[in-house]
Amino acid sequence: QRHAGEPGSRLELSFAYSYRAAECRGNAHLLTSGELAFPAARLVVVYSPATHRQRFYGEHAAGVRCLARHPTGAALASGAGASAASPNAPPIHVWDPETLRTAAAFGGRTYAAGVAALAFDRTGELLAAIGADAHQTVGLWEWRTGSLVGVAAGSPAPLFALAFSPADGTLATAGVRCLRLWTRDALGGPLICRDA
Repeated sequence: QRHAGEPGSRLELSFAYSYRAAECRGNAHLLTSGELAFPAARLVVVYSPATHRQRFYGEHAAGVRCLARHPTGAALASGAGASAASPNAPPIHVWDPETLRTAAAFGGRTYAAGVAALAFDRTGELLAAIGADAHQTVGLWEWRTGSLVGVAAGSPAPLFALAFSPADGTLATAGVRCLRLWTRDALGGPLICRDA
């Protein structure tokens, strides 16, 4: 119901003329559709160069800092910074770039300070994350259920990147004077680290 004095129409975003590069990692991805996905504040913009049109994933409560593309291209993971207005909001979202529907959202307790980097493993079943906290917390998630299957302090120095080996699934993290390799034992136990 409209109140007296309200405008008769709503504003709707049609084009974002920005790109977030500061404090961001792995933040631009070419999709199987030929579109480009990149962060702009709380949004992930899905831009079509063919039509010069944009669509927007806008479910985050804070600025998006990182993206990861699922190996099949059927999903994107986006990680946000901390939200003062919504401190319990999940910073990690996995969503369909075609429909813009959220498939999973998680990580609020583990990553209260936000997320700095994300990477899918070669199977696409696991998602690794680096926290923006003082310990650069490394977490391994079964993203479809939001289950944390491994977590460890990553480094006292900033970590900037992570990637899975396509050969054996070893997770590598890299940062200031730090390159570490992470594995799990055969029973799926905790993350085990060794300096590279």
